[in-house]
Amino acid sequence: MFCEYLKNPLRILCIRRFPALSGRFLALALIIALSAGCARMRARSILFLQHGTRIDRPGHKAELTEQLNFPVRDNNSVEILRSGTHVMERKYRLIAHARESIYIEQYIFRHDIVGEMFVDALIARAEAGVEVKVIVDRIGSLAAAHTLARRFRGTGVEFRVHNPLLSWTLLDINNRNHQKVLIVDGQAAIVAGLGIGEEYLYWHDLGIQVEGEILYDLMRMFEYDWNAAGAGYFGDLLPLPVLGRLRNRAGDRPVGGGEYSIEDFRGVGEVRCKLLTVIPESGNHVTFEYLVELINHATSKVYIANAYFVPNIFLRNALVDAAERGVDVRLLLPKESDLPMVRRASHVFYSRLLRNNIRIYEKDGIILHAKYLVIDGKWASIGSININDRAFFMNHESNILVIDRDIGRELEQIFFDDLDHAREITYEQWRRRGVRQRLEEIMVVPSMLFY
Repeated sequence: MFCEYLKNPLRILCIRRFPALSGRFLALALIIALSAGCARMRARSILFLQHGTRIDRPGHKAELTEQLNFPVRDNNSVEILRSGTHVMERKYRLIAHARESIYIEQYIFRHDIVGEMFVDALIARAEAGVEVKVIVDRIGSLAAAHTLARRFRGTGVEFRVHNPLLSWTLLDINNRNHQKVLIVDGQAAIVAGLGIGEEYLYWHDLGIQVEGEILYDLMRMFEYDWNAAGAGYFGDLLPLPVLGRLRNRAGDRPVGGGEYSIEDFRGVGEVRCKLLTVIPESGNHVTFEYLVELINHATSKVYIANAYFVPNIFLRNALVDAAERGVDVRLLLPKESDLPMVRRASHVFYSRLLRNNIRIYEKDGIILHAKYLVIDGKWASIGSININDRAFFMNHESNILVIDRDIGRELEQIFFDDLDHAREITYEQWRRRGVRQRLEEIMVVPSMLFY
């Protein structure tokens, strides 16, 4: 079905040239109103990190495990999905063949031809008796949330909205669910960085399909998000969080039937994986610390591809320190972006990074939307987490960290394949950039407070 869809050259041209921007204007309008909340969250993150916690400190790994309850799981199988089309086709196939349950949460769920294909597939499975639960973010899916609610009503699909506009505080509204996770039958899951919509078929992105023990943690994460999301509608389909809690008590089907354990997911593969999550209301910053410490302990290679790269001082220092130790540090960033202001914000850091022997490449000819990294050919991470403060401290996020040489080598090869279609920027070239570009960089500095 997707192959036939891709044959329309006019649609491909339109999507590449004019990516959908639903919800972006409202998000920009909210920036000023959210400034106090963002500043507060940022101050909390810096205060926390100044305590200098380390993942290799004796006893600290146990503390992280206790805090998030997502330890390294030993028995898993993993497949990297190498393109947006590959991710979308695999998601659609898993949904179409689901027999027991479908749990899906999406930051962006478009009301377009691709979105409608997924809606039809979800409704068809629900009508066949499959348990279907869908979570979307109220801001990310701003234009589609009401339509989805109407389409799903009476079909058997259970639908909830993360942090609806009628949430309790301004700071809560600023905590978005940026995850892109699909769990089918408790047997297979896809974690990726792309939404459900037309444009993602043509942008460059990755996903990862996992089976095994890591499914237990993904199920628990989804259960947490489901119970926290708004449900019930009043007036013009406005979600009310309190009704969600009432419906939990009134008999909604519990996630996973309400009873599942790690024993239900044994015996699939031998790849070690860890679920990296960001849950801002918990006040933890473990995933960010984990990433910084992985870079701090890198011995040979740090390769990062990221769509919205606005690293804070701790990450910048970790990257520079790694390069000074002789580690090969390379960054793959977008030349074209659906958020040009964020791309300009990335440029503010180029001079220091390039001056310290960090190599920077910009992906050409296609919008880079991927969020992956590989360190020392062993630690590989794919998912929704961007390299910016919003991702680490304000959004709900999820990545799969794979600890495996074979997967690490495969992701390294993907990285170098991407570099074949990217342009390297040298420090000498960057120093010669024009006055206009320098002024644009200065003008976007305030936006760094929000990314």
